[in-house]
Order: sequence, then structure tokens, then C-alpha cells
Amino acid sequence: MTLNVLKSTTVGKPVKELQFQYKNWRGETSLRTIIPIEIWYGKTEWHPLEQWFIKAIDLEKGEERDFALVDIKFFDGTN
Repeated sequence: MTLNVLKSTTVGKPVKELQFQYKNWRGETSLRTIIPIEIWYGKTEWHPLEQWFIKAIDLEKGEERDFALVDIKFFDGTN
């Protein structure tokens, strides 16, 4: 199951960049800036258990990546 947020007409406005703190499979934390492509459920080489992911363009790395939702910490905008 996937939701393509770049092509979705239900979103209304073009998708903007998202920024969040992300913990990778090695436990390393970093600030990431992405442009989301889709939300999907499944597993990857680095995350062998099925879970929710955001497929996105990682703007720092210039590559398409899958980010496990469980490892994302969004900012509330008050910091």
C-alpha cells in the first residue's frame, strides 16, 4: 500500500520540504531534510520487520531514501 504525495490531487498544494531528526539502523541520529514521495508499508534490507516508511528525496545526500516512521522525530515548531 502506497500513497504518492507528489502526484496526489487530494493534498491540494505542492509538497514542501520536511525536516526531522532521524535515527538510522546503526542508532546514529542526524537532522534530515527531505521532499516526500510516498508513504508505504513493508520492509527493507536495513529494516527487516514490516513497518511504515516515507520514501523521499534526501536533499543533503541528493538520493532517494526510505525512512522508517518509527525512527522519525518531528519538531513541534515551538523550539
